Amino acid sequence: MKNNTINLCSFEELHKTLNHIFYNLKKFKFILNLEANFLSTTPVNYLKIQFIIEKKQKIVNKLNELDKKRISLEKTLNIRSNDLKHPKSQNLWKKIQSITHEVYERNEKNNQKISTQMNFVNTLQKKFTQVIPEATFYRSDGNSYKLLTKNFQSKA
Repeated sequence: MKNNTINLCSFEELHKTLNHIFYNLKKFKFILNLEANFLSTTPVNYLKIQFIIEKKQKIVNKLNELDKKRISLEKTLNIRSNDLKHPKSQNLWKKIQSITHEVYERNEKNNQKISTQMNFVNTLQKKFTQVIPEATFYRSDGNSYKLLTKNFQSKA
């Protein structure tokens, strides 16, 4: 009887963990869509992108923690989430798989946008530094700004 109670509690804990995973995946999807919107604006606001990156990292850390818990509970119950018999849990697992695929696709598209923009910025930087030498100064907030040092002379 005690073993059945432990298994029931573990099963309930597994279902609860799956719910938390699904909830965090929905948050992650929202953040990725927000990132896509920010990346589509011109000019790109890098402070907003940095904020998004930090949010993404927090959610990924939480998802990793929850997934470790899920795996541990599966071992305790000697089952796998994709083998759950309860219809509610089966449905939840299918939703998790579906949203995981959506999140993966959105993240790949965002990474392509970021890569394209970084290539463009790097190309511009190379061209500017060939034409105009510059000096870099750091402000008290840790950000930098560039000061042009090339002297231009006009001949009348």
